[in-house]
Amino acid sequence: MGTKKRSYASAIFGVQAPSTRSSTPGNMVVLFDDQSKNVASITPYGVEFRRITPAGVPFASHATDQLDYLAGDVRVVTSPAAAPLPATITGFSPWQRVDFNH
Repeated sequence: MGTKKRSYASAIFGVQAPSTRSSTPGNMVVLFDDQSKNVASITPYGVEFRRITPAGVPFASHATDQLDYLAGDVRVVTSPAAAPLPATITGFSPWQRVDFNH
C-alpha cells in the first residue's frame, strides 16, 4: 500500500464560519478531511469571507465594480475563547484568494 500525502489544509481538520444561508443565526463547519466521527471535537475558528473583483481587489459596489463569481478572499480572524491563534493557523490570518468550485 502507498502512503497518503496530506496537504497542509487537511492537517487543519476544519473551520467554523457564520452561515449566510440560515434564516436564524448559525454557523457552518467546513471539513477538510473525513471527520464525520470527530465533528464534536473540532476546534472552531472565526473565518471572514469577502467578495472580490476579477482584478483581485475587494468588491465594493454593483454600480462601480464587476464581481468575480469564481473566487473570493478568506481569512481566519479569531480563535475560541479569544485565545491567540496558534502558529499553525496564523499563516491563514491574511486575506487569501479562494477559487470556488461550481
